[in-house]
Amino acid sequence: MSTDEMPIVVGPMGFEIPTINASPKEKIFVSKMEQDKFALEAPQVFEQRDAVAVPHELAKAWDEFQVSKGRASGSNDLTLIVEFVLGTQFMWYPQDIGSCVWSNTFRPWVERMCWEICLRGDPEAYTGTTELGLSSIAPHCVQYGFAREIAKMRSGDGLYKAPMIKSLTQGVVLCNTPKVKQLNEANGAGSQENYPEPRSASLYRQIGNWAWNKDLQPYRTCALKESVDVTTVEQHRLQEDQCKPMIICSSLAFKKIGRHKDGFDIHGIDDRNRWDHNQDFPGYRIASDGDRFSRMTTRSWNQRNQAYESHCWNISDTELAKIYKRDVDVASIGEIEGLPIVFPSV
Repeated sequence: MSTDEMPIVVGPMGFEIPTINASPKEKIFVSKMEQDKFALEAPQVFEQRDAVAVPHELAKAWDEFQVSKGRASGSNDLTLIVEFVLGTQFMWYPQDIGSCVWSNTFRPWVERMCWEICLRGDPEAYTGTTELGLSSIAPHCVQYGFAREIAKMRSGDGLYKAPMIKSLTQGVVLCNTPKVKQLNEANGAGSQENYPEPRSASLYRQIGNWAWNKDLQPYRTCALKESVDVTTVEQHRLQEDQCKPMIICSSLAFKKIGRHKDGFDIHGIDDRNRWDHNQDFPGYRIASDGDRFSRMTTRSWNQRNQAYESHCWNISDTELAKIYKRDVDVASIGEIEGLPIVFPSV
């Protein structure tokens, strides 16, 4: 089998708007219109902020860790940062419904939060310390319901970028919130594998159809304070250089198109397939020859027994330029308002 014929295991998709059978261009037009409205309401949130430097010793430790994982020096691959911080790579469970706009957003959200605290040194608390359970580092999936209410979507599955980003600017709900535990247990989902996303597809759909929004609205925290629409390769590179992961909604599919001499696969657009899906850009890797590859992932399709890289793409400069010539809707996950550190009383 040639390199461009290697199969990729495809999971559920969910890049949708409240219009049946909309084209990719129509979906993105709706999202852009919504995004323009949100930007008028809170322009300071949707403007690019300057980068804040990482202290030298921390930057050196991060670089050395990435080298130990097969990246060349100078990489900035945030798919590795949870392991850098907590000592293990988190997989989470794969999405079972069309929740990709949340399932592939909470992963880079966690990575950005970890970068702010661990590498930039923000005096804030981590949102959790485990992959699953009440102490999960990931926000709870009620965010899917919050965003779908903004989009006025209350049946079926799916979502699009603009309402997801808007919902993040209003804060997330953490898994250790007592009301989350109460609701999970009342719905037979009290075991640890039901945090941050329930294993019951029917319960997840109820949550996506706003069932828990009113109950959990008062507990929102950690608002997203910065997100910009990314429409060019130059803007894309700026986000990567500033350690701001991105989410992308599109109908683009991807495939393996080669293999680098360093031993990693190279990927590009697969025009013979279509994924109406949300994916993410969590940084970049540098190869030993100096070439830079944007990292792109759809980790919500990863089964827990699969290799972590099963749905991680390495995108060359040439392929990245092709992406931005297509119908794509990309936004960064920048500054997150972190949790204050609570010191024990003496």
